[in-house]
Amino acid sequence: MSKMPFLQSRNGRDDKYRGLRSAEEIRFHLDCERTRSLRSGRPFAVIRFRLESNGSFKKNLAQVQRELDARLRIYDHVGLLEDRSLLILLPETDNASAATMATELRDRIGDPAWLGIAEIANAIDEGAESQEMPKDSQQVSMVSISARPLSRWKRIEDVCGALVLLALFSPIMIIAAIAVRLTSGSPVIFRQQRTGRGGKPFTMYKFRTMRNDAEARKAELMALNERDGPAFKLKRDPRVTPLGNFLRSSCIDEMPQLFNVLRGDMSLVGPRPLPCDEQAASAPWHQSRLDVTPGITCIWQAHPDRNVTFDEWMRMDIRYARQTSFFFDVRIMLATVGSILRTVIVDRLLRPARLAKSEPAAE
Repeated sequence: MSKMPFLQSRNGRDDKYRGLRSAEEIRFHLDCERTRSLRSGRPFAVIRFRLESNGSFKKNLAQVQRELDARLRIYDHVGLLEDRSLLILLPETDNASAATMATELRDRIGDPAWLGIAEIANAIDEGAESQEMPKDSQQVSMVSISARPLSRWKRIEDVCGALVLLALFSPIMIIAAIAVRLTSGSPVIFRQQRTGRGGKPFTMYKFRTMRNDAEARKAELMALNERDGPAFKLKRDPRVTPLGNFLRSSCIDEMPQLFNVLRGDMSLVGPRPLPCDEQAASAPWHQSRLDVTPGITCIWQAHPDRNVTFDEWMRMDIRYARQTSFFFDVRIMLATVGSILRTVIVDRLLRPARLAKSEPAAE
């Protein structure tokens, strides 16, 4: 049987594994189908096989391709991810049908163990209870499958940038730590669980800018929330200490996240990680922001007007996830520096001076 058109590369070139889409192409189709499924409410299943590398890799892969040629439809897509995982996209397919197909595929090839366990996800089933799957399949979240690995250039950018910034700002960080300790006691570092790439939680670090009972008081202040959506924001939050106001406006409170960058939990540039409860309460289409590693700064943080709606914030993050590049990162970092300087100069220096000048002289 000749190769079907849906297995041909979009650019028409033959590659190492003829007939399979590249990682870039299969992720493009995954993003398109995932968006279409969320808008229409129709099921869209994904099967991922974590292939075992051995001496017969090409031979086994060719056999899988022959089986897929006979089984898949013209609008299905198959490709290899960066780690050589096999990804099969099945529009208009529920998880049960995808599991059946995965089992039949394993039964047809000569070495079923080579395919590994079939991981099955569905865009419209995010957060749903796990369905009963065959013993050779398991249900996973779509965000865990769609998450992109951190590219080599970006990791180099992060490590080099974090080390340089730590060397430059370590005196400021030491002074800030001492100031927090003297003005509001311990702990100096605030730790919070945030949602990272692929929905994986991690511990994010910040200089503590609030009182120790801040988390306990959040519920009573929720009625005063000034931000729409699941995020919480108060311009004049009574839990913030006087020193904390300065640390926040100057972004010094974010400096400990450079250690998150060195650990690989965060990047210098990427969507700001939300607390786990806020991310869980977000709309399904917001989950696309979890495709990439979260960052210290992002488009929203560098934006001249940060008083945007929650949905607009999420759209900025998704835009970044789809357009990540070195020069885009540089633009965002330069814009962030400008935003910080503007905030410090205007809000902390010029505005108080203007207010004092405009006040009537005492009689």
